[in-house]
Amino acid sequence: MLESRRELNWTSIPCRLKPLPWYGYYIGGVSTTALCSFAIFGNIICIIVLSRPVMKSSVNFILLALSSTDLIQIISTLFMRGIQRILEHHCIGVYYTHWIQPLLLPYLFPIGTTAQVASVYLTVLVSIERYVAVCKPFRARVWFSWRKSSMFCLWVVFFAILYNIPTWCELVTKERYSTGNRKFLGFTTRRTDLYRDSNYIFYYVNFGSFFVIRLIPFALLVILNSFIYHGIREMNRKRKTITQFQSHEVSIARMLMLVVVVFLLCNILTVITHMLEAFKTPVSQLFLSASNFLMLVSSTLNFVIYCFLSRNFRKVLLRLLGAQWNPTDFSSTRTRNPHESKLTTNTRESTITMVSTSRI
Repeated sequence: MLESRRELNWTSIPCRLKPLPWYGYYIGGVSTTALCSFAIFGNIICIIVLSRPVMKSSVNFILLALSSTDLIQIISTLFMRGIQRILEHHCIGVYYTHWIQPLLLPYLFPIGTTAQVASVYLTVLVSIERYVAVCKPFRARVWFSWRKSSMFCLWVVFFAILYNIPTWCELVTKERYSTGNRKFLGFTTRRTDLYRDSNYIFYYVNFGSFFVIRLIPFALLVILNSFIYHGIREMNRKRKTITQFQSHEVSIARMLMLVVVVFLLCNILTVITHMLEAFKTPVSQLFLSASNFLMLVSSTLNFVIYCFLSRNFRKVLLRLLGAQWNPTDFSSTRTRNPHESKLTTNTRESTITMVSTSRI
């Protein structure tokens, strides 16, 4: 989304004399629209499943917020790039190009960038939660209760909104008239004086986006997941002594580590793009189209990963598709809830029951 500043055509123009380049049509148009459609479906399913009362937990609330921000970002991308590229290539949809899109762009772009920033830092928040659950298990209930996780998500969204306030002032919608008889032709989107300012472009658009949206969260993700990986290896060496609760936390950590790895791999091109733009190096439109497409892939694969690696997610989803969900059925197939493990202390005869903070 942040890369679309350069990839998007901010002005509504008549049909091109020549078709779009193949990558502009097939990557930026057809593939983007198809992927956005599947991603919208997948994230809606994730929101429905993760919002079920039986799935209520700290990590699931963060994943619910992540799916919501991904959904907003994908919808914005669909209307800003996918549909526009297809209509432009086939020289159809003049009403959309000259009337609808110019009115939507000044709002879709800041909303999309806000959702993207929130999505990046919610991914970081998921890694922090898993680090605490795996490496600091006795502090997980204190540091990441459901209420505290919801507050952390609100702070992330507040930061994303605050950081993207200037983007609301980058574009403006203007009326278009013919040069001769001044006939009203529709609307066009123009850059504001703020977005023409060289200092704004250099410090906020280039360096700000590179450090705040890419470098810092990427470094945090690499560091946190390195600790998580070593924590999992340590637990595997102590397989005979770890509890069922800890084993469940490790399985969730493995799944979310895969989510992070996919996120990092799919955003490598965007990091390179920001780095090149920060040093005023030209970036080809093909490179921009590929980087934006991979960002969509990252948001799409989360749903697939949950379906394949989370048994509880699959079970709730199948219940919703086949019959009305009954919370009592969740534990009716076994004698004891596997999300609970009893740890008896050496100093007291009382039994401490630790309920898993993660039910995905």
